Amino acid sequence: MLWHDIPDSKASELDRLAEWYGVHSIHVKECRTAGKSRKGDQHLFIVLKTLVLETDNHLTVSALSLFVGCEYLITVNAGSVLVLGALRQVGKDVRPDELL
Repeated sequence: MLWHDIPDSKASELDRLAEWYGVHSIHVKECRTAGKSRKGDQHLFIVLKTLVLETDNHLTVSALSLFVGCEYLITVNAGSVLVLGALRQVGKDVRPDELL
């Protein structure tokens, strides 16, 4: 696996890599505007891709979407996201904002 670290989201290197790897232009645009408030933005939206190595050595990919606000956390998962089960167990005695 190659790691490309781009310290400036405005760098043309991001465009080149996005084209090479087939990254959608909407995601590049979101990357470039990250941290800039837009009118009505009351939460942070994050999509995490989780990988699970199965017993037969195949990787399973799941998506975990998070809406993080000042006073709430909403998670939406497609498929089994193992980390949520672990967080639920820990979270029985912990507030949701203390988990992440």
